[in-house]
Amino acid sequence: MEGIKNRPGKRKRRNTFGGKSFTEALKEKYCTLMDNYNCTSGFIIDIVLTGMPKKTNSDAELDFLRNVVLSCKGVSCAGLPHGGLSSLCPNVVDLDLSSNLLDDWEESLTIMSQLPCLKFVNLSRNILINKENFLQKWQKPLPQIENLVLNQTGVPWEDIVTLSHHIPSLRELHICDNAGKKFGSSPV
Repeated sequence: MEGIKNRPGKRKRRNTFGGKSFTEALKEKYCTLMDNYNCTSGFIIDIVLTGMPKKTNSDAELDFLRNVVLSCKGVSCAGLPHGGLSSLCPNVVDLDLSSNLLDDWEESLTIMSQLPCLKFVNLSRNILINKENFLQKWQKPLPQIENLVLNQTGVPWEDIVTLSHHIPSLRELHICDNAGKKFGSSPV
């Protein structure tokens, strides 16, 4: 499957690594019912979901989601829906995108900026590169984010300092194992 970067004003870019968009991975995990589930044991089990928050006045399909875990799902780009993520999952507070195929700040910051309630972000084990000095050109602050995990991302110290200017409410920053020639230009 090829991930497609599709945002207004941008041309589509096919991902050569076969990744998928954030939106595709989100819908795959949280919207797909188990209609095609094959039961090999011969037993049929009815599962009833309870405790799901009641619908708000929002028309967002996944407005009940507060914690999103898309670790190891092959996410390589944002792939925003027409109305942005606020039309899909506006209430996400915690986001785990660790161990995916995100490789630049443009895609990561695009996702983060589309989630107005977001407080915690884990981008560990995504090799994030500041392509074309994107961090220096980024204009939109991310005032709601308080915790950011960038372990094993290869992000050099200069980029972390630049990023911190966009996240004024940052209280916790995890940047373990970003050193050496393997990841970035300067050790962290």
